[in-house]
Amino acid sequence: MQAIVFPSLETLRLALANGVIAPAIALRPVRAGQDRLGRLWTIPDGELPHGAAALWQRLGAAVSVSPESVEYRSLTCWHQIVPLATSDFFPPPGSAVVLELPNYLVSSVAAEIERLAPNCHKVRIFEGNDQLWLYVDEPPMSVLLRCQLRHEMTAFVERAPRVWIEAGWQHPLQKLLSPPGTAGRIIRGSNQWRWIDNCGIEPQKPLIVEGRRSVKSFEDSRGRTALPIPLRLIATDRRDNPEVWLVQHEPLEQLQRLVEQSSDAALAGWEYALASAGENLVVVLRAKRSRHAPADLAVSTAGFVPYLRMPNLYLPAGMMLQPPLRRDQARRWLADSDDHISLLLPNGDSTFAVARVRSHTFQPLLQACEYKAPVARHWEPVRSASPLPFELFSIVADPVSEPIAAVRRPIQVPASLPQPEPAEPSGLFQRLRRLFQSDGDEQTDVTGLVQNALPEMPAAGPSEVSKRRLKHQERRIALEERLRQSLAPEHVADRSAIWPQLAGAHADLGQFTEAAACWLNALWESDSLPPLWLRGWLQAEKMLSRIPLLEDDLLTLLHMPPTPAGIRTLAACTVVLAQQDPAPPALVAYAERIRQRLDAGETWLPIRAAWLAQCALARVSQGDVLALARTRDRLLERLFQHGLSLEQDIPSFLRFSGRQAGEKFPFVRDWLQRVRDAVHRWIDGLVKQRPSDYALTLPANFADRDGRCTKAYADLMLAWGLARLGEASAARHHYQSAVAPLAETAEPAAALVVRIFDFRIQQQLDHPHDEPLLPGPLSDDLQRLSAPPFDERRILAAYSIDALRARSRILDGNERRDVFRQAVTARFSDGIALEAAQWPDLPDGELARSIGSLLHEHSEDLNLLSQVLESALRFTRRLGEKRSMSILERAEHVLEILAPGTNQMLLLDQTLTAAAQFSMIEVGKRSANRLFRFLARREIDFLSLVRSCRPPTPKPELLEEIEQWPSRCLRSLRRLGLQSEFARLWPRLREWVLASGSLARARGVQSEVSLPALRALLHLVGEQTAEVNDQDTTLLLDLARRQLLYDAGMRNSERVSLACAYVSALGRSPVRMAHGRIEELLRDLTRVHDRGQTNAFYALSPLRIVDAIVRAVVNEDFSQSPAMRRWLVEDDFRIRRRMQRDLHAMIAQGNV
Repeated sequence: MQAIVFPSLETLRLALANGVIAPAIALRPVRAGQDRLGRLWTIPDGELPHGAAALWQRLGAAVSVSPESVEYRSLTCWHQIVPLATSDFFPPPGSAVVLELPNYLVSSVAAEIERLAPNCHKVRIFEGNDQLWLYVDEPPMSVLLRCQLRHEMTAFVERAPRVWIEAGWQHPLQKLLSPPGTAGRIIRGSNQWRWIDNCGIEPQKPLIVEGRRSVKSFEDSRGRTALPIPLRLIATDRRDNPEVWLVQHEPLEQLQRLVEQSSDAALAGWEYALASAGENLVVVLRAKRSRHAPADLAVSTAGFVPYLRMPNLYLPAGMMLQPPLRRDQARRWLADSDDHISLLLPNGDSTFAVARVRSHTFQPLLQACEYKAPVARHWEPVRSASPLPFELFSIVADPVSEPIAAVRRPIQVPASLPQPEPAEPSGLFQRLRRLFQSDGDEQTDVTGLVQNALPEMPAAGPSEVSKRRLKHQERRIALEERLRQSLAPEHVADRSAIWPQLAGAHADLGQFTEAAACWLNALWESDSLPPLWLRGWLQAEKMLSRIPLLEDDLLTLLHMPPTPAGIRTLAACTVVLAQQDPAPPALVAYAERIRQRLDAGETWLPIRAAWLAQCALARVSQGDVLALARTRDRLLERLFQHGLSLEQDIPSFLRFSGRQAGEKFPFVRDWLQRVRDAVHRWIDGLVKQRPSDYALTLPANFADRDGRCTKAYADLMLAWGLARLGEASAARHHYQSAVAPLAETAEPAAALVVRIFDFRIQQQLDHPHDEPLLPGPLSDDLQRLSAPPFDERRILAAYSIDALRARSRILDGNERRDVFRQAVTARFSDGIALEAAQWPDLPDGELARSIGSLLHEHSEDLNLLSQVLESALRFTRRLGEKRSMSILERAEHVLEILAPGTNQMLLLDQTLTAAAQFSMIEVGKRSANRLFRFLARREIDFLSLVRSCRPPTPKPELLEEIEQWPSRCLRSLRRLGLQSEFARLWPRLREWVLASGSLARARGVQSEVSLPALRALLHLVGEQTAEVNDQDTTLLLDLARRQLLYDAGMRNSERVSLACAYVSALGRSPVRMAHGRIEELLRDLTRVHDRGQTNAFYALSPLRIVDAIVRAVVNEDFSQSPAMRRWLVEDDFRIRRRMQRDLHAMIAQGNV
C-alpha cells in the first residue's frame, strides 16, 4: 500500500501552515500513523492533484510502501493529525460559548444564566445526536466554573468561524479549520473531532426552564457599561535584576562590544533575538531561566523585569503598572499569547506601547559568536644524527612484598676485652663525679659489639603466617564460588554441606560478620542443631560484640544497655544454653527478661536468629506456644512487608553477587544527591506553567504560591532515600534544608508532616525494618487535629496530611489510607463498604466480631459474601492464624461457585496474598489453578473491566485494583515458591492484559483503555524473570515514555498514574538507563497540575512522582542479579516453611 511519509510531525505542521498542502486537500479525510522512529505515514482519501506529491517532497516527504507495523487511524481531515495545545480556560470577553450538557441540567443552567446575566445578548439552543447543545453569548463566570469542575458539562469556545474547541485547549492551525457552508466542527481536548450540520444560532426549540415556563430569545437594548481605565507606568523604588535588555541604539555594534568583553560563562546565560521596529533594527537579550540572578550586561540601555514572575510580560526596571493587575488580567490585556513575549515601552508621559517578539526567535548568544584565530605555524621536526650526550645511569629497586623477620645473633665478647671490675658505689656523689670525668679517661671501643649485635637480613620471601592466610583466602574463594553455583533449588543438599565449611574459612580469616551469617544459614538448613556449629556462631557474635564474658553469663548481657551486637550475642547464648539437658538454672530464671529484651531489639536481629532464640525460650519455658505464635506473626509480617534484609540476613559475597559492588551503589548514592537540583528545576517549571484556575479558590498569599513547600517535601523524600542507603549526613543535610521554608509558613499541617518525615528518616537509619505505624504521641497529635471543635483551617490541615499520606508510601509506609473514608462511603457505598471502612480503627476483638457478624448476615448472597471475605482477608495479620484459616476455607468454597467477574478476581487476589503470608502451599496451588481456569475461559477480559470503571459510573479505586491485580497475583506465587506456576501464568496474564499477545497492539487500542493496559503491563515488568523478552520490555518503556511526553490530551490523573508506573518499572532496569530516563522525565514532563484544596499546601501530583522516583532508585533490585533475586524469593519461602513447621511441632509436643 502506497503512503506518503513525513520526517516528523513538525514538517507536516509547516506544510499545512504555509499552504504547501492545499486547503482543498487538507479538509479531506486521511488515515495516519507513526512508526517507531517517529516518522508520520499518511494515506490520503482519493486521488491527489497532479504535482502535489512532487511539491511535498521539497519539504522532505516521500512516497513509499507502508510498513505493516504502522497502526493507522481514520481522521476527518489533515489538521486533526496536529495535536492540540493548552490554552486559558476562560474565553476572552465578548466571546460566545457552546455548552454540552445532559437533559436534566438544562433547566438549572438556563435559570442560572437568566438570573446572573440578564443582559446576555442571545441565548439559543439546538440539539445534537446524544446531547443538548446550548449556545450562550457572554456566559456568566459561574457557568464556566461549573464546566471546569463538573465532568457532565463541557464548554466549547469559538476559536475560528464555526470552529468550536473545548475550553482550555487551542489548535495551532485553528484559523485554517473553518469548514464550508453552515457546517461546524466540535473539537474536544482528547482530539476527538465531530461535525455539526447546522451551526447557526437560529433556535431549534424554545428553552424550557422549571417545567412549563418558556424563556424567549432576548436582545440587550441597554448595551454594556464599560469604564475606560487607561493603564500607566509609574516609577517605583523597587530595584530588581533585569532579565530582558532592549538594545535600540547601534544594536549590532553594542552586541559586538558585549561579546568581546564577556567570558563564555557569562554569555552562556543569555539568548538574543533580532527584530525590526519599522525601519530600525533592534536586539532583544533575554536571560535564561536558572536559580541564580542574571549578570549585568555592559550595554547602554535600560533593562526589563518580569511582571509578577510572568514568563511573557516585562516592564522597565524601576517602574510598575498602575493600576496593578492580577496575573490573569495582565495576561488577558497585555500578554494573551504564550508564543510571544511582550515588552512595555514607556513613551515618556506615563503611557506606554506594547512590543511583542516571538519566543521561538530567541537563540543562544554563544551561537552568534564566531571566533577568529590566527593562522597556525607548522614547525618541522629536526632529526639528529646522534643521540643526546647524556651519561648512562641506572636505578636499582628492591621492593619487599612481605615483612622481613630479623634474626638476632648473640653478642660475642672478644678475648682481649678486659673483664668488668666490680661495681662501684652508686651513690649520689659518685654519679656526680662521673659527670665531671675528664675526656682523657680511658674509653672502651664497642663498635665491634654493635656490629655483631645487628640482625642478619635473610632473603625476602613470604612468611609462614602469610602463606597460611593466603591458603585460607584461596579456600574461601573456592567455597564461595561453589555456593554461588548451588543457589539453584536442585542443589539444596550441596549448599547444606558448604555453609559450615565457609563459616570456618571466614572465622580463620577474622571475618566474623560473614562467619556469623554463614553459621546461621548452616543451622537453618540442618534439621538438628549441631553443638559445634552453635558454638561457632556464638564465638563469632562474641568477637563482634567485644564483650568479655562466659557463655552462661546472661546477667551481664541483661544489665548492659541494648545494642545490636549485644542483642545478637544474647540470642546466640540463649540458643546454645537451651540445648543443654537440663537447661541451666540461670536461663530458666531469666527466660522472661530475655524474651522481653529480644522482643524490644527484634529489628536488630536476623530473622533466623530471632526465630531460633524464641524457639529455645519456648522449650525452656515449658512450651509457651502463645508467645512463639506472636513472634511467628511478627516475623511473617516483616517478611511480607520488607523481605529478607540484605544487611542482616545475607552474607556480603552473596549480597554483591551479580553486580560491580564498587560501581553501582556509589553511582546510585551520588545520583540521588545530584538529582535534587533537577527536581527543583522541574517543580519551578511547573509553577511557571500553572493554569489560571490552579488557585482559583485560594487566598492570594497561600503557602505554596511559589512552590517552596512542594520543593521542601521533595527534599524530605530525597532525605528518606539517602537514609535508606545509609548516608546519614547527606540525609540530615536535605532534611535541614527542607525544614526552614516549611517553618516559615506557620502551618500546623507542615509541622506535623515534618515530624512524620523525621520519624521515617530516623527509622531508616536505626531500624530499617520497623513497623509502618506511627509512634503514639505523633498519632495522637494527628487525631487531635481532626477532632472537635472544627474550623475550616483545622479541617483543611487534617485533609492535606491525609491526602499526602494516602499517596506517599515513603510518608505512610505500606499502610493504605482512604482520605474520604467517612464521607465517601456514607454517600456512595452500601452497608458492607461503610462498615468495612471502620475496621482499621477497631481493636482486634471488635474487628473479629464485626467480621463474623457480616459473614453471618450475608451468607446467602454470594456476591455480598465475596465482598465481605475479600475485605476480611486484608486483616489476617490482626485476626491470627486460626480465624484466618477459617476465612480462607470459606473463601475457597465461595470461589468454586462464584460467577466470573470483578468480585471473583479480587477475592482470588486476597486468597493468594493470605496464603503467601502463612506459607500455605496447597492453598496457593489451588488458587493458581483457579486463576489459570479464569484466564482460559475468557469470559471476562481486561478491556471490559476497564470500561466498567469509566463514566458515567467512575470507579478510580477499582480501576487501580484491576491494573495491579496481575502483578499482585504473580508476586504471591513467587513468595510461595511456586516457580512452575509462575512461569506458566506470566505470559497468560500478559496476554490477558493485551488481549492479543503482542505489545505493539497496545498502540491501536482506544485511548480510554490503552493507558490502563499500559500501566498494568508496567506493573508486570516488576515481576519479570529471565524468560521475558528484553525487546518487549524496552518497547513497553518507550511506549510509556512517548505517551507521557507527547500526548497533550491526557488527563492529569492518568498522566501521574502512568508516570508512577513508568518510574517503578525503571527500578528493575539497568541503573544508568533508569537514571537517564528519569532525568529526561524531570526535564520534559509538563502539564502536571492539580485542582483542589491541597494546592494551598503543596502540589500533590509532582510529589507522587518524586515519591515513586525515590522508591525506585533505592530499590534493592538495583544491586541484585536475576539469579540472586530468585534465590531470595526461595529463601524467603524456606524461612516461612521452617517457622510454620517448628510451631506446629511444638504444638503437637505440648498437646495444645
